[in-house]
Amino acid sequence: MKVVFFNFYHNGDIHVSRGLVREIAKVCQANGTPCEYYHPNSPSILADIPHVKHTTNAYGLHPGYRSALVGNTLFINTWYCGNNDIYQAYGITFDCLYLSFKEPAKILGLDLDSIPGIDLFPNIDFNYFQIGKAKEWLAAHQRPRVLISNGHVLSGQSTNFSFATIINELAKSHDHIDFLISNADAGIARSPNVFFTSEIIQNGGFDLNENSYLANHCSTIIGRCSGAYSFAITRENYWDNPKTFVAFTSLSVGATVWTKQFTPQPNAKIVVHNVSDNSAIGLIAEHLPARP
Repeated sequence: MKVVFFNFYHNGDIHVSRGLVREIAKVCQANGTPCEYYHPNSPSILADIPHVKHTTNAYGLHPGYRSALVGNTLFINTWYCGNNDIYQAYGITFDCLYLSFKEPAKILGLDLDSIPGIDLFPNIDFNYFQIGKAKEWLAAHQRPRVLISNGHVLSGQSTNFSFATIINELAKSHDHIDFLISNADAGIARSPNVFFTSEIIQNGGFDLNENSYLANHCSTIIGRCSGAYSFAITRENYWDNPKTFVAFTSLSVGATVWTKQFTPQPNAKIVVHNVSDNSAIGLIAEHLPARP
């Protein structure tokens, strides 16, 4: 038997199910069953699950193909809408992914009910990623830190608007905070307390996992439920060392919190606003670290 995970969508879609993929990969590795993953993103996105090998072979699949055993290959759709019945009931949530993985997991002899849901929540083993420069930077910058995920969204979960003015104003009025910015933008002033994460990480390529590492060392995470914001949604940031999340999105509060039935209520503070203009400045300022 072989297991082939597949997902035709974006980086965040691969991250959100990584805990479930990891658990199935553990079973496969113990049984000597090879695992592949077809997706159109960076092959390194799941480098911390080394038993799962990235493939460019789509096997003739399509986004809505349901998970199924075909011959001796188990195909597992990791997209929210891989099982439309479950998606219609649970939407864009961890609960949806959990239930979508349950039946395929049973084929491998794995009962997800036997595993605490929190252990299946996304988490990243940063030992597999290039965090050396980030560690050095964090050691040299001990002030309060805030991560702003300012990249545009690709899946329509919020309005794309420029964060440049917002960042410039916040940096000026909160000069006791270091602001870590996920995406370069010519409109962002190079203030002494504004840092682009790519310049901190310095890996020269795909760095959303490394951005998640930086998020672990920030008190507040701001964004549009996409990109670096999505990669900051981890067990550590929701429960073990909880952060404040400020989301600008048209998603419901429940979809933004993302988990309900199969994990404890997050310890993180999650604030949701559906605005797309400079009124975000005041809404963000309410949740920033206080001046010493």
